[in-house]
Amino acid sequence: MDTTEYVSLPSAPAIPGLRFRRWHDIGDYQELAAVREGSREWDRVDVLSAREDVPTAEDVAASFPEEEVRGSSDLLLAEIDDQVIGYDHVFWRWTEVTDVSTFDPELCQVAWVDDDVVGFVLSRIHKGVGMIAEVAVRTVWQRRGIARSLMIPALNALHARGMAQVRLFTDADDGQGARRLYERVGFREVKQHIFYRKPFVSETL
Repeated sequence: MDTTEYVSLPSAPAIPGLRFRRWHDIGDYQELAAVREGSREWDRVDVLSAREDVPTAEDVAASFPEEEVRGSSDLLLAEIDDQVIGYDHVFWRWTEVTDVSTFDPELCQVAWVDDDVVGFVLSRIHKGVGMIAEVAVRTVWQRRGIARSLMIPALNALHARGMAQVRLFTDADDGQGARRLYERVGFREVKQHIFYRKPFVSETL
């Protein structure tokens, strides 16, 4: 018996066959992955853009176990003629599945002053692509060349692992000069992403 929960949205456009539903079964993992892939192709997103790594159905299943999404009111899928064409969620924790056995400490660099950590660069290899996951230096030690001195060996280590290129993500406003640092060590901008925020000023939209 089909127990799929369908949802009525009065504000939805009048498109023949369009309807909205909650999570159905594990087959939805493939549907969600297909939507992500189709969106990337339509938007002509660079495949190596740091925010556009398209997950497989297995990736989605690992990040969002069925016991967490089944019955969740946060997830809503849109479909036409039983094909999922889009989805939305209020809040999901995208938990990256990591294997401690694959951790390579030589890809991470740490700067010390006496017994205190003053900066670090965390890098990794994800699906065959080198990534700088985080660069941080304590405020009182910034603008002294520490970040650059940490990035150079991190990049060399990634190159030694056979990486043809490395990617990272940073704020566009460059309030702390991060973009200048990254460009000095050879990075070039590929794509900018826009993040929106909507304040609620009343109880209704």
